[in-house]
Amino acid sequence: MQIGDIATVKECHKQPELVGKEVKVIAMVDPALARWPISVVMVDAPGQGVYGFREDELEPKADIPDAFKDAFPQ
Repeated sequence: MQIGDIATVKECHKQPELVGKEVKVIAMVDPALARWPISVVMVDAPGQGVYGFREDELEPKADIPDAFKDAFPQ
């Protein structure tokens, strides 16, 4: 996972209402230094706040290869 990636929350015990929401990665730190090393904002409400997650709590959004995007323009 990298800064700028879009992911889906697949697990959140403190705020279960966030499960299934799309988030954008805005910062990352060494996992040895933070309990929740990936900082994200909600895609549909970026001003709502910054949330912290571990990598196993997020599922990266599958990227569609450019060849398919070109073959099926939207």
